Amino acid sequence: MQLASGFPLSCVVAKKHITDSQLPGSMGGTYAGNAVACAAAIATQHVIAKEQLIANSCKQGALLKSLLTQLKGKFPETIGDVRGLGCMVGVEMKASLGTKSEITNAALKRGMLILGCSVYETMRFIPPLTVNEEEIKLAVNIFEDSLVEVLN
Repeated sequence: MQLASGFPLSCVVAKKHITDSQLPGSMGGTYAGNAVACAAAIATQHVIAKEQLIANSCKQGALLKSLLTQLKGKFPETIGDVRGLGCMVGVEMKASLGTKSEITNAALKRGMLILGCSVYETMRFIPPLTVNEEEIKLAVNIFEDSLVEVLN
């Protein structure tokens, strides 16, 4: 999730005993503490809360996992696992399929960007928090069409 709606901002999360052991000024980063980016981050958090985007992510993520699990039933020799949290869902492909780039390219031809990731043949879905049911269904249809193309 972008902290500041595209403005460069980073954060460090650690247990208190670890951060307390650091000397003042010793922890930082390239994108730390810009006042405009911090204001954008606060505004972003307000929008996320007001528009209930976390609840939407949970709802649409459950739909995405359900549809991809159904797809796993159609392609048991191809799809090994479907897992994720919220709308960030990974589909682990069985080694016999081929390369992640083939699926990525087939989906791109159909207008969808999908990320191949991991040392395993895993495709990662990361739709925006604002995604709706129609878009989830479209993404799964494009993914299925891309699989069919790659398998043939």
